[in-house]
Amino acid sequence: MPKDWVSRHWRLVLTYMLVFAVSVACLGAITYFSATDYIEAQLAREVSLSAEQLLVDYRQEGLEELRHDIGERIDLDHYDRLWYSLENPDGKIEFDPIGKMPANGISSLDKPKSLLVYVTDLKDGYRLAVATSRDDITAFQRALRNTFAFAIVATIVLGAVGGYILSRRYLLRVEEIRTAAEGFAEGKLQTRIPVKGNGDDFDQIATIINSMLVRIEGLLQEVKRVSTNIAHDLRTPIGRVRQKLELLILNPSLDPKAQEATESSILLLDETLQTFSALLRIAEIGSGVRRSGFATYNLSELVQQLSATYEVVAEDSNHELRSEIASGIEKVGDKSLIIQLVANLVENAIQHTPPQTKIFVKLRSTKAGAELMVEDNGPGAHGIPYETLVEPFFKGDSSRSRQGSGLGLSVVNAIVELHGLELKFENCSPGFRATVSFSNRSQA
Repeated sequence: MPKDWVSRHWRLVLTYMLVFAVSVACLGAITYFSATDYIEAQLAREVSLSAEQLLVDYRQEGLEELRHDIGERIDLDHYDRLWYSLENPDGKIEFDPIGKMPANGISSLDKPKSLLVYVTDLKDGYRLAVATSRDDITAFQRALRNTFAFAIVATIVLGAVGGYILSRRYLLRVEEIRTAAEGFAEGKLQTRIPVKGNGDDFDQIATIINSMLVRIEGLLQEVKRVSTNIAHDLRTPIGRVRQKLELLILNPSLDPKAQEATESSILLLDETLQTFSALLRIAEIGSGVRRSGFATYNLSELVQQLSATYEVVAEDSNHELRSEIASGIEKVGDKSLIIQLVANLVENAIQHTPPQTKIFVKLRSTKAGAELMVEDNGPGAHGIPYETLVEPFFKGDSSRSRQGSGLGLSVVNAIVELHGLELKFENCSPGFRATVSFSNRSQA
């Protein structure tokens, strides 16, 4: 399973957990403060009503009646009773000691204990205070905090489980689409995205993409059929013309000038056939069909054998070819295409450099994978943008375009792209170097 898939999976799980936990925390905070405010309002209403009842008798019968009523209430309410305090003008407190009286109205006190106090002024400098304990509010708040702490923990666990299930289902469908797309790109034209049949968004997307893949497969098959027909309809008559020209050369009565023209025509036909074959080759490689034939091969042995073969070819054209090949390098890919890649690079160096040029073929192992280098000490390719070297039919200056159709490096580039390799050109002063990098992650 890809590491990025795992990281995305757990990111989604954490997102689910975070969303649920924050939701429960917000709900808990709203409930906590709303409930606390409601209970405090009820307690404030209770102490203010009790104070108003005392004030009714006080206004009718005076201070002594107020003292009598407070005493009665204290005697009758032994448990969970309200607190009553009467402060005289000298600041002396009668009845329950609540400490220093706060300002008029509803206030909270922490000492001598947690109280909610209602204070009002009387005549002649007296003040009345009625208070109730806030212990019930504190206990309720503690219980509410514990409840929501447990709820948050439970939500995190449930969110993790739910997030794991949902994200796994979501990412598995994404992985199915990615796998199918990669398989199709690798030339497995029969690959399709599974449709579950539940009609969800993924099924709709899969149906649309599958329809597109069917259409692309049909177009590729049509291109292949047309290419085959072209190969049959054009190459066959061109080959027959070439055969007739060869028979014509054998005619002893043929004029020397006509014979020279005939030989030149045969060479042109050969170049035409080679160009046509190269174009078909590029189209075939670019379609990705060859990916289905990838297998493990020994790159070191392959380059070593080709270097030995082209040493003779280089000598025939008055070149010198040397090789430095690291052993034991194995890769995965289409072996016949890699052979063509190496051959095209070496032939390009032989054809587009003057006699007496030295050509070096090097293969070395690197931390990232391996590097194949084909280097010469010729004139180089100064003033030519490297990206144009792989364009079909491109030919540089006269020193690098003596022969060929201009498709050799185009075929190389198509093979490089098929295998996920990297192709780089550079001038060596003197000379020119083409480097193909085989990474450990590439399919070659």
